[in-house]
Amino acid sequence: MSIITNVLRLTPIFTPGRAPATRGGVPSVRSAMLALSLAVGVVVGGGLGGCTKTISDADIEKDAVTLKDVRRAVDRPGDGTLLIDARPRKDWETARIPSSINLSMTQISGREGERDPRLSAFNKIIVFGDNPGSSAARAMTKKMIMTGYDDVHFFPGGLFEWQGANLPTRQGPPGGPAETRP
Repeated sequence: MSIITNVLRLTPIFTPGRAPATRGGVPSVRSAMLALSLAVGVVVGGGLGGCTKTISDADIEKDAVTLKDVRRAVDRPGDGTLLIDARPRKDWETARIPSSINLSMTQISGREGERDPRLSAFNKIIVFGDNPGSSAARAMTKKMIMTGYDDVHFFPGGLFEWQGANLPTRQGPPGGPAETRP
């Protein structure tokens, strides 16, 4: 059954206190026009929820980067890639991927077009957390895309995959001790 047929059947709901206007069981022109207008609005507007842009986990996973991509970014500082660690600051200070910065959700406006020019200066942004289940990293990736940052990618392996590959990490506050190996 088409959406228009379904809406035509529901038309009486939109005329409270009145019997549906029909002629021989067929909706009147007025009822049909109301139903058609509503159906077009639903189809064009993407549903009754308005035109809010949403980003799903599937959206960020299809453009996810690999350990090899992150390693390339670390090995080539100055190539225009920014690594964002979305974990809590104390976790970032305990162990982090070299050259990553720590950024929390509250530091991103979330309003479309309100980008921080310091972050927008990068050609590519890679966001990560501990592992593929990192809700903070997933949410940060989505929020940055919704805000309008270009070329934002999720690194699902996160710090766990980095450490599992026995790659160097840094510890302490920014400017602190040199790289360490696990």
